[in-house]
Amino acid sequence: MKTLRDAFFWTNLYLFRLCLRYMDWAGFGCGDLIDDMERYYQSRKGRPAREALEGLARYWEPES
Repeated sequence: MKTLRDAFFWTNLYLFRLCLRYMDWAGFGCGDLIDDMERYYQSRKGRPAREALEGLARYWEPES
């Protein structure tokens, strides 16, 4: 079950990145976020979903 959950997580993350690319193409200006997500995705790919999600959470933490 854990492996299936990890597969769903990585698939959803891939689809989210794809949506961001279309938004950037449409002129919403999210290219920096796409670049960060791409680097993050490549560095974490294949790791357990919980570990990867904890690292991804930093994108939504308020800046201090």
